[in-house]
Amino acid sequence: MATTTMQEWADGLYKGELTVLRGLLPEDLPELSGWWNDSGLAVLQRYTTSPIPTEDSEELFRQWSKNDTMRAAGFSIVSQGGEMSQDGDLVGHITAWGMDPRVRTARIAIMIGPRYQGQGYGGDALRVMLRVAFEEMAAHKVALDTWSFNERALRLYRSLGFVEEGRERDAVFHRSGFHDKIVLGMLESEYRERYGD
Repeated sequence: MATTTMQEWADGLYKGELTVLRGLLPEDLPELSGWWNDSGLAVLQRYTTSPIPTEDSEELFRQWSKNDTMRAAGFSIVSQGGEMSQDGDLVGHITAWGMDPRVRTARIAIMIGPRYQGQGYGGDALRVMLRVAFEEMAAHKVALDTWSFNERALRLYRSLGFVEEGRERDAVFHRSGFHDKIVLGMLESEYRERYGD
């Protein structure tokens, strides 16, 4: 980091190799709300697959993306789009929240639109959000969770360096059965060792 100026660091803070994290735009809301209410995505993220009213789901994304406190941050994920990378396709949303100033653990949640899954956008956006959480939000730890049946997410999180910290047994009921919630975390020291300063 010694060779990087503060301005260069800040300019690249929200950019990955495939994605850029940018502020929520009003035109993002219909697609994000549609994805949130897509039962195929809902089963991976929520306790229920029931659709909620569009105005309510849009308000969730507005709240998650206010960025008016150092305890939380939320962004639309867009694909890199040439020179003006913020003009790429909307591919998802990511948020970090719950930063208690004493414990400094940020919880992360990510949603990638169905047609963009399996193309590396999720992993790239998570690496960017790790940088934001540890280098700008002053997190000591970043945590996330997923259901035990979400094997793709578990493989991705582990490949990024997240360590399984625990399991909440029978935490969700889908498809006539109970499933565990897997809790994973990464400490700042683990981030520094894996991704450098």
